[in-house]
Amino acid sequence: MSGESLTFVYSEDFLIPPKFDFMFKAIFGQEENKDILSAFLSAVLKIPLEQFEDLEILNSEISKDYDEEKKSILDVRVRTSKGENINIEIQLQPIKSMAERIVYYLSKMYIRQLKEGEGYNTLKKCISINILDFQMVPLKKLHSVYQLYEREEKHRLTDVLEVHIIEIPKMYEGGIYKEKEVEDWLKFLEGRKEDIEVLAKENKAIDKAYNKLKVLSKDDKARLEYEAKVAWLTDEITRINEAKLEGVQEGIIKGLQEGRLKQKIEIAQNMVREGIDIGLICKVTGFSKKEIEEVKKNVGLN
Repeated sequence: MSGESLTFVYSEDFLIPPKFDFMFKAIFGQEENKDILSAFLSAVLKIPLEQFEDLEILNSEISKDYDEEKKSILDVRVRTSKGENINIEIQLQPIKSMAERIVYYLSKMYIRQLKEGEGYNTLKKCISINILDFQMVPLKKLHSVYQLYEREEKHRLTDVLEVHIIEIPKMYEGGIYKEKEVEDWLKFLEGRKEDIEVLAKENKAIDKAYNKLKVLSKDDKARLEYEAKVAWLTDEITRINEAKLEGVQEGIIKGLQEGRLKQKIEIAQNMVREGIDIGLICKVTGFSKKEIEEVKKNVGLN
């Protein structure tokens, strides 16, 4: 797909899926939409909505030059009235060592709080919310929550570090434990008009988010950003698939080579057992005299 141009045709009711990070940030990461963000966090963290009244958005700015950021991940970082830090990130493509990456960025968020001369008691809770458009956790749960626990007794050491992993594909699987409020927001992030219209009638925050989404989806700049992101993701998928295909082909070739080598060794072993001249064995198998001597040792004739 790389090098080819994509043609985008927009219908009147076209919606840019809010799971695209730039759109997520445009809706959830803006001061005028803090009520939407608060409702989302209340659903995910299972904390009463009123506890997010004084929510502070730490990175509401959106880059004017999307080309510079289309390969990066746009997150939404907030601080609660209690001083707790929350980072929300959407990832559409699988990343190697995703778990390690999550822990790394969560740890950085935690240690950056501590200023010179301050004690550890000043450190506040840090929460990482990761919305993934791929499956990462081998559990039958849409929403998994991790903290620091003793391995056998499950005693919680502390709650200062908390990781939430929400996997969009599991929304469509049977036998998965789901949470309606979280699932409702995931349906919004998927951007399917028929689903969102139903949810908007039930949920005021989703209704407001839907109205924002409809306006943003008609914006020329937002559409250009969407096209750039889709093109980049398409190239990434193509690259990954080509790499997988190349790996399969290399595996087949390696297997054939290993099979031929095994066959040649068996031929050499049989010829050695029959007492055939080493020179002739070398011509037939392509092995050196030294290698034939090794074969003789392996068959117990040396």
